[in-house]
Amino acid sequence: MRIWLKHGEAEKIMTLDGKNRSRARVSLGLGAIIMTCGLTACGGGTGFGPGAIQKREDKLRDELPPVWSLYKAADFQGAIDSFTNTLQEADALEGIEIGVRNQVKAEAQDGIGWCFIQLQDLSAAAQAFSIATQLDRTNADAWVGRAGVALALGQYADVLSYTNI
Repeated sequence: MRIWLKHGEAEKIMTLDGKNRSRARVSLGLGAIIMTCGLTACGGGTGFGPGAIQKREDKLRDELPPVWSLYKAADFQGAIDSFTNTLQEADALEGIEIGVRNQVKAEAQDGIGWCFIQLQDLSAAAQAFSIATQLDRTNADAWVGRAGVALALGQYADVLSYTNI
């Protein structure tokens, strides 16, 4: 068996006997496997391991309590701005599971809704609560806010549908 080898500037043709021939086949076979794995591994995924993803999810969740403290301090516009930043960060972070992303975004929208109630902008509050309940159907606080806005607007049939979920 003859093979052509090129290494740097040196080129040569090598004749292999039986023992070296099987080594060459194994080396070429392993090289092909490594090349194939390398090519297929480059095409997908986030590039983040489970630990890094968990840290990103925790960081995202940890942003919400300080924002709620702005709401409690009656800084409603500041809270809206901070909740909006949380929404943007949730969209920008790669590797976050969609369920976690939606829960965080739902809570941020819920907070925005409550801020708009305090600012007496019921239309904006209704929109925020609607988005929150679409993102996370189990967010009870957003359903309460949505029902409260519907009650304030005299939409009694909606109040009943929002409270019977």
